[in-house]
Amino acid sequence: MKKIICFLLAMLMLVSVVACNTTDPNPADTTEAEATDAVSETEAETTTEAAVPTGKVDAPAYTGVFKTGYDRQDVTPSGEIKMKDGTVLKSILDRVYVTCIAVNDGENTVLLFTMDAGNVAAGPANTIKARVSKATKVPEDNIIISGTHTHSAPQLGFPAGSSANMKWDQVVYAAFQKAAQNAIADLSDSEVYTGATLAENMSFVRRWFYEDGTPGGIWRQPVSGKKIASYENDSDDLFQYVRFVRADKKDILLANWGIHFTNAGNTAISSDLNFYFRTNIEKLDDDVNFAFYIGPSGNVSFKDYVGGMAKYNSYAKMGTELAKQVVKDMSKLTRVEPGKISVEVIDYDAKVLKDDATRVANATKAAAEIAALKLYDGDAKVYAVCAKYGFESAKEVNSVVSRNKDSRGEYDEIKIVALSFGDIGITGVPYEMFDTNGIEIREASPFKTTIVITGCGGSAGYVPSALAVPNGGYEVYTTPWEFGTAEIIVNLLVESLRSQVK
Repeated sequence: MKKIICFLLAMLMLVSVVACNTTDPNPADTTEAEATDAVSETEAETTTEAAVPTGKVDAPAYTGVFKTGYDRQDVTPSGEIKMKDGTVLKSILDRVYVTCIAVNDGENTVLLFTMDAGNVAAGPANTIKARVSKATKVPEDNIIISGTHTHSAPQLGFPAGSSANMKWDQVVYAAFQKAAQNAIADLSDSEVYTGATLAENMSFVRRWFYEDGTPGGIWRQPVSGKKIASYENDSDDLFQYVRFVRADKKDILLANWGIHFTNAGNTAISSDLNFYFRTNIEKLDDDVNFAFYIGPSGNVSFKDYVGGMAKYNSYAKMGTELAKQVVKDMSKLTRVEPGKISVEVIDYDAKVLKDDATRVANATKAAAEIAALKLYDGDAKVYAVCAKYGFESAKEVNSVVSRNKDSRGEYDEIKIVALSFGDIGITGVPYEMFDTNGIEIREASPFKTTIVITGCGGSAGYVPSALAVPNGGYEVYTTPWEFGTAEIIVNLLVESLRSQVK
């Protein structure tokens, strides 16, 4: 069997495995064929083995019960459905799912959900937690809900007033509950292995500097004749995974990477890059069920891969090549200790960013003129209005108006979570964290492997890193909170992880 061969290469003892059926129905015919053809392409080049961060604490040998379970539910809308902005999705490119991994230490259970959606906002997430907790007796604090950041799937709870979306919401709520119950029923004794693959030439920062030192990036007014000279920070190429090896059922592969699943403008339902990850990995390794949890992606963009659009000019190619690299690197997996589950949910009151009266007044005037134009944010006429009032884009104008409304309080609550079991640490934040902050958490964490999940149980926009703030730009001027919030949250999460080391 493939698993035994791979793990023998790593000189690790495993028992034989009997595969079980998955709940995943076949994706749409055309996309399935594309994925199948992509698997048969030439083998990917050998990748550099990712280095294990130093200064990690070894978990003590664990003799207790440790089980994991898996389930996924198809939540693809059956007809036309609206996106949050009102765009209508009219067809199915590939199917979207709710996936759940259950982790159990004999006494406590954690449910890790990921959904093919842009995110799961706080309101729907709280509804799901209450419903799932009631059905499973798992405490709400032990339920983690995130979206994969696809821009080609509808979002729970939006747009308000759409009867089709409201009916779909109820289908999704039921799917979360069923996935949780099935994952718990699927619990099986597990060993834990970790690994990483460098996703070279597949991710990059979307914030840069021109030769004259001026900053650039998305939603800035276009500059002609200038060449990009350098980038704000290095890209985070680390694709991490945890493989739960089960003796009597299919293994579970939990994957984490800071990539922006952006297929913006698509009018077909799609899970974007996640489809190619899941489909190809499960074809190449038929003894695994796959689940992807989005990592820091606040300054990573689909359009700006390092040489990517020349070599990987479609998600099909990217997903296929990376899937082959990941499966190939399974021979490098390291066995780590499981352990007792520890969870801490932190409610942090972040100070809302406020602007001076003149800036707010200018934004209000600009917003009115832009609304009268009824044009897209990137249109030259819209840029002209923004420039007249001292703004870079309509998104900046709307952000200033929004965060300075009289109804907006001085503080907003940000709910973050840190959990661990043995040598594995996991953090969750509700916003789009910058990759630099994700790296800081991983490096400061005491655990051998730390998974950073974003878009987790809420929808809070961007929280820029201190490195990015001086350079301005879209992610900086749209944040709802005071600068420095990102570093405070990084410290809170690292402190929590360190306190959980037994």
